[in-house]
Amino acid sequence: MRFDVTQNLRQPVGSNTRYDLSERVTGLGGEAPVVDDVEGSVNFLRIDEGLLVSVNLRLKLRQTCSRCLKPLETSAKVVFKEEYLPTVDVVTGAKLPATDASESFPIDHRQTLDLTEAIRQYSLMVQPIQPLCQPGCAGLCPNCGADLNLGPCDCPKTEVDARWASLAGLAVELKREEGS
Repeated sequence: MRFDVTQNLRQPVGSNTRYDLSERVTGLGGEAPVVDDVEGSVNFLRIDEGLLVSVNLRLKLRQTCSRCLKPLETSAKVVFKEEYLPTVDVVTGAKLPATDASESFPIDHRQTLDLTEAIRQYSLMVQPIQPLCQPGCAGLCPNCGADLNLGPCDCPKTEVDARWASLAGLAVELKREEGS
């Protein structure tokens, strides 16, 4: 998501410009989740050194269930404020000296502000660690790979290790007590 901010950088300090967004985005790259739809707003506030960008977006993410590997769609809200600094002077085109603000994002030499990297970083922070297709997803059988959400698999029951036999017996007793 790129914005030409030439006019924003020529405005006096304190000037505000707001954009409402509703668009489709193709992959953000890296380890970021695949983003389909982006809706929300972006606000550019002219500050002394550059622009303070306030972003409030709702993203539709395409992910995979961490238990059964089915594709799923989730939504996430990404809200952040970041400072963007120009690399060249907007009036003269002269290269600006590098600043100590290494945490700031750059505005390139064509006065184009690219939000892609910031959205990628913030979407990584808000995505679920283990996305699930449903809260009680049973996952896949570790032996045959059958989807346990569709029912039990036909795998033979494995014999219990002798060291765990007493715990297995306790589990059977607890299930029996719950049933009565």
